[in-house]
Amino acid sequence: MDSAWISAGNWDEGAKEVATEDPLTQFINQFQTTVTFFGITSALSSYYQEEKSMEPFAMATRLADITLLIAPIFNVYQDMLKMYHTLQIEDRFKEE
Repeated sequence: MDSAWISAGNWDEGAKEVATEDPLTQFINQFQTTVTFFGITSALSSYYQEEKSMEPFAMATRLADITLLIAPIFNVYQDMLKMYHTLQIEDRFKEE
């Protein structure tokens, strides 16, 4: 989850280059996003199956609920990053 949050935080840096990227670079970026999502989903599935002994239907329902919760949070976070960039507010907690 931490790597997904870090990737989301760095999204605004990659968004600047999207207009000038060639199709291969766009594909690679999309692939990285997909791999991150599948990695998290796989880890959660393993946890639910091994630690919680959940049925497949219950796991699928739980993963769908989590996905529905994460998407709006991610969108708000991205909007906040765009607003900070537009207002030229720097992240004072960013490591140098």
